[in-house]
Amino acid sequence: MKRHGQIFALALACALAAGAVVPVPTDEALEATRAGVEELTRSDYAALERGRMTHDELAGSLLDYARNAEDAAAVYLLRRAAFRQYLTGGNIAAAEALNDEIWARAQKDIRPNMTEKDIQRVIRAWMNALGDGEAFETIVCAGANAAECHHVPDGTVWRKGEPLLVDMGVKLDGVCSDMTRCLKPSRSPDPEYGRVYDIVLEANRAAIAAARPGMTTGALDKVARDIIRKAGYAKAFGHSLGHGVGYEIHELPMARPKDGTVLEPGMLVTIEPGIYLPGEFGVRIEDLVLVTETGCEVLNHNDKHWALVGQ
Repeated sequence: MKRHGQIFALALACALAAGAVVPVPTDEALEATRAGVEELTRSDYAALERGRMTHDELAGSLLDYARNAEDAAAVYLLRRAAFRQYLTGGNIAAAEALNDEIWARAQKDIRPNMTEKDIQRVIRAWMNALGDGEAFETIVCAGANAAECHHVPDGTVWRKGEPLLVDMGVKLDGVCSDMTRCLKPSRSPDPEYGRVYDIVLEANRAAIAAARPGMTTGALDKVARDIIRKAGYAKAFGHSLGHGVGYEIHELPMARPKDGTVLEPGMLVTIEPGIYLPGEFGVRIEDLVLVTETGCEVLNHNDKHWALVGQ
């Protein structure tokens, strides 16, 4: 009991140390959280003490419970504040930096005439070698397949002159990363592809420039969506602007139309506008940002201009 109480107190202490605003939950929510801690077995603590379980794994047990608690809203807010210090203490940034490195290495290994699955295997191999594997199944879309928002890689061959879309994230020390980039192996890009790419890039950059504490995620989504709408592609952007990233690849907050979630310092959210033209091509540019006291910090740094490979 004493050890359980120490873990609960540590969570609150981390929240205060991170400067997070911890809402006053109901007595029932506090009791539910304590009960969740009690559910962690004695063998878990014994394993932690013997070095057979990490603090991350123990925290994951609490997070899993919190997601299923009856008073989900209050418990979620409490655990988000409690573990924000861990998530923003360099772990997510380290995962994103590794994702950048893997993408740079993979570009040296992939060439036109490889299949989507071949390219996926190259990226996966680097993730297994340098990190803890994939945060999600790497998405590789050749040519018109990129018009499918979350295409499953298959035997489609990436032909010379076609664009390629890659959505990837390595897992490192229990946390996820996420990024989407586009490649084109031709030095003379299709004019429409170039125009659409520039629109998506403008939407991505505008949303990053606008993200700040106090802004709602719905307003953030609108910044990017308005640019795509004014360019005449409103119906071609059919998903939300972004999502949170942490122990899982899709976490709160969700940056979607009319969402009222207020951004706070320490929150992580992807900025990933896209335009998808069935039968032609698709463009998505995704960055992960950390909300700061004055705006946001982009955690991945690979060039967002389409890369030219296989020349």
